[in-house]
Amino acid sequence: MPSAAPLLEIEGLKTHFFTRDGVVRAVDGVSFSVDPGETLAVVGESGCGKTVTSLSILRLIASPPGRIVEGSIRFGGHDLLALSERGMRDIRGNEISMIFQEPMSSLNPVLTIGRQIADEPTTALDVTVQAQILDLMRELKARTGTAIILITHSLGVVAEMAQRVVVMYGGRKVEEAPVEALFARPRHPYTRALLNSVPRLRSSLAGNGRDRLAEIEGVVPSLKEAIPGCIFAPRCGHAKERCRQSYPPLEEKSAAHWVACWEADRLPERPA
Repeated sequence: MPSAAPLLEIEGLKTHFFTRDGVVRAVDGVSFSVDPGETLAVVGESGCGKTVTSLSILRLIASPPGRIVEGSIRFGGHDLLALSERGMRDIRGNEISMIFQEPMSSLNPVLTIGRQIADEPTTALDVTVQAQILDLMRELKARTGTAIILITHSLGVVAEMAQRVVVMYGGRKVEEAPVEALFARPRHPYTRALLNSVPRLRSSLAGNGRDRLAEIEGVVPSLKEAIPGCIFAPRCGHAKERCRQSYPPLEEKSAAHWVACWEADRLPERPA
C-alpha cells in the first residue's frame, strides 16, 4: 500500500538577506518534507537557519532586506510561493501556526493569542513548565492529527518528541535521519559535536577525559561569503582538502539516513 503524500514539501529553499555589507545566505538550498501527523525536529546552533526556514514557510520574511530567491514550498499539494498575500492569510493561523520563543516581542498585545501565529517554544522555561508544554503539544497532536516542526536547541526534547530530525549548519542541511538512528549513529561530524556537547553528570570545564565538558571549537563562518566546500570544514577535525574545495552531496548511508559529508564512511565509531 503506497504511503501518504507529504503534508509539507520544501525543495531547494534559498532565503537571502540583501544588506549594505553583502548578501547573507541565511538558508542556502534546504530540502525536507513533513508527513501528516509527524513531528520533525530541526536542530542546530543559533544562526544556522532554523528560524528563517520556518518564517519562509509562512512567507513572513521581512522584505527588504530578505527574500526567498529560489526553491519551492508545497503544502497540501499547493505552492505557497505562488499564493497571493490574501491566500497566505487564509493559511496562516488556520492551516499552519507558529509558536514563537519570545511572546513579549512577537505577539501583538491588542489581539488575542488565538488569532496570532506564535520557534523554540520551550526556550527559557523551567523543566516543569517545559514538560507541561510538551505534554500539551502531544495532546493536541493526538486529538487533531496535526503535524509539528519542532525547532529546538534541546536534544533531550528531540529524543522525547520527534520521529525524524533535520540537522542544520550555516544555512544548509547536513544530516537527516529517524531520531533513533541519529542518536545511535550520527554520521556528520557536526551532529556528533552537538551530541558530545550535551552536559552529562559529573561533566565540567576543568575535568579530564570523558568527564570534561565538550565544546565545538572555532566560530560559525560568515554567511556573507560564498563557501564552495563543506561549511563545517573550518571547525571539523576530520576535514580534508576536498572538504574545503567541494561541497559534499546528501547521500543516503542507511534507511532514510542522509548525510552531506565526504568523510562520513571513514569516521571512527562514536563511544556509547
